[in-house]
Amino acid sequence: MTIDYSAWQFWLNLIIAIGVVLNTAYTWWSNRSKVTAKTFAEHAAQLENIRNRMTKVEANSGCSQHSDFDVRLRKVEIVVGKTDGRLEGIGNALDNIQNFLMTGNGNR
Repeated sequence: MTIDYSAWQFWLNLIIAIGVVLNTAYTWWSNRSKVTAKTFAEHAAQLENIRNRMTKVEANSGCSQHSDFDVRLRKVEIVVGKTDGRLEGIGNALDNIQNFLMTGNGNR
């Protein structure tokens, strides 16, 4: 009785090839899920950090509601408007001084 080793070799090679394909697919799938889980974990940590920082900012500023921010923003706009008016007045005074000096009235 003779054994056909070439037939056995074919079936053994086929089983090995299927095993390699299954191992490759499993490795790809598991690494993909690990990377996705890691990415979501990193984003969740960053989001939690931002939430904590915003909570600290709101607590330190005394403004826990957006209406409080609007009131403070209006106060800042009023102060900026007053400052703008003063700077405009200073600019006019400097223009008057420059005109006085340029016309020669300051050379007495």
